[in-house]
Amino acid sequence: MMKMTDAAVRQVVRNKIATGSLPRDRIGAVFATYGANEACHACSASVTSEQVLYTLSRADAAGFVFHVECFGIWRDERNKMASAEPVNKNETVGSRVYGSGGASYS
Repeated sequence: MMKMTDAAVRQVVRNKIATGSLPRDRIGAVFATYGANEACHACSASVTSEQVLYTLSRADAAGFVFHVECFGIWRDERNKMASAEPVNKNETVGSRVYGSGGASYS
């Protein structure tokens, strides 16, 4: 299998986050070990025994496995997508509460 370019992996990861195939949040524990030919959840290529494998373990889903590079791409794209989301009208951000009456502090 031909190795995907960084830009191609980024596009695949953005699509998978948008469709819910990859998580959008930061919830979970990350473990590193060596691969055993598991399929990477980002690029779908095998993570071989010579490569470091990152596993994102979550209570609500089966774990997600990544190449080191693919994990970094997922993290970066997840953060970009999260920072681009509009603030909900009544969402609490830090100690500020945003609502129709403007910002107030709680």
